[in-house]
Amino acid sequence: MSIVVDIKTRVFDDTDVAYRLFPGQGYRHYQIMKNNSVVFLDNPGIPLPSADGYAKDDDLLVEITKSEEKQSLIYADDVGLDSQLQHIDTKVYEDLRWGPKRDLNRGWLNALYHTAKIGDLVVVPSPGLVKNDNGDWVRSKTLVGEISQCPRKMGTIWSAKYDQGPVSYTTGSLVS
Repeated sequence: MSIVVDIKTRVFDDTDVAYRLFPGQGYRHYQIMKNNSVVFLDNPGIPLPSADGYAKDDDLLVEITKSEEKQSLIYADDVGLDSQLQHIDTKVYEDLRWGPKRDLNRGWLNALYHTAKIGDLVVVPSPGLVKNDNGDWVRSKTLVGEISQCPRKMGTIWSAKYDQGPVSYTTGSLVS
């Protein structure tokens, strides 16, 4: 008796890089990441990085602050979301500071959208047991993928309601 083994399976060696990326608070983006073979940070509206990555400058500080405000509005799912998001886009921000949280956020942005390269591995933890469309409990699986494309802008993808909405995420694509 024998067992078939794929000898050509990818082996993780010293030159490989892997990223662990949580799919949002409460695993809210897990299904979207799984169904679309994409990963993204929970930063709506963040622009793609320049060739040098995200610099610690006033422009990025404003973009991160706007993203933080948009995120809380999107999760609240209030009536008039479009106008609230437009207000944030036109709002003038003054006296902002780089705190540890925003600087850490910049580091995550640089890691996924600037430093990560095609061929790097990404692991997205699963939420464990979830209800499927029929209401049955099923085990979800940890997603493991390989970056297959450079980051690009995509339309809003966190809910069906705003699938073609005004806010976008910068994403990395995975080969499953």
